[in-house]
Amino acid sequence: MTVVAQNILPSDSALNPLTPVPESMPGRGVRRYCSGSIHMGVLYALKWPPPLAATLKRETKESQIMELALLQGNALAFLFRWIHLLAGVAWIGLLWYFNFVQGEYFKEADASSKSDAIRKLVPRALWWFRWGAMFTFLSGIALLGAKQLTGYGIIVGAILGTLMFLNVWLVIWPKQKIVIASAEKVAAGGEADPAAAGALAQAGLASRTNTLFSIPMLFFMASSVHLAQLATPVMNASYLSLIVVFGIILALEINGLKGKTGPMTSVKGVLHMGLLLTLVLYLGVDLL
Repeated sequence: MTVVAQNILPSDSALNPLTPVPESMPGRGVRRYCSGSIHMGVLYALKWPPPLAATLKRETKESQIMELALLQGNALAFLFRWIHLLAGVAWIGLLWYFNFVQGEYFKEADASSKSDAIRKLVPRALWWFRWGAMFTFLSGIALLGAKQLTGYGIIVGAILGTLMFLNVWLVIWPKQKIVIASAEKVAAGGEADPAAAGALAQAGLASRTNTLFSIPMLFFMASSVHLAQLATPVMNASYLSLIVVFGIILALEINGLKGKTGPMTSVKGVLHMGLLLTLVLYLGVDLL
């Protein structure tokens, strides 16, 4: 009797040519094939892999799907972190654009160009700016809760980020609305709002303060992953360290609301001050 193999056994009406195989082929079985009036007894190999192996293969695939990283218990925290990064890039990117690019352009632009930018460009940029701040803040709070983050470094970063968020929604955006409305009024042939100049100065001071805070904020956010010393629970920090670190932050925030830009007036000045603040806060967290 001839032994033949077929990986997938078709219906009786459509058999493909078969290839002889050794007698030791696993899974052999007997099937009688009938074509017209001619009967031929042929020994065929059963479909390979057999049904049990196919079932196991299907279950393996389903198991692999269930093991996808985004379906595991830590996935929610990862999604919060991803949203936090996306929104944060938009927010801080626009913050630096306002301070490093737009502000410097306004110093040199003529009145008509500056008015046109305030009326058409600034509102669009501020929309992405303030909502980037909102989603960064909300996803950051969710991430802190999901991961139960209590490290000293991440808490300092979170406090700085929270103050920056409040500056955006309670100072910068309300004051900029006054400036934009005044520019619209002038463009329509009316008089400028007398409050616009003061509003612009307050918005500028808060924005410069946010730029100052952004540098140590990013440092301490990254430290939660890379610097184990700064992951010590904030509850274990000394009273001296807490007073120095948060006292400095509070004093700078008060200045951002009621004070002056001082050395932060220039782009170089705010960058240098941001780096210096990062060093001072780091030493306060790590050494005190």
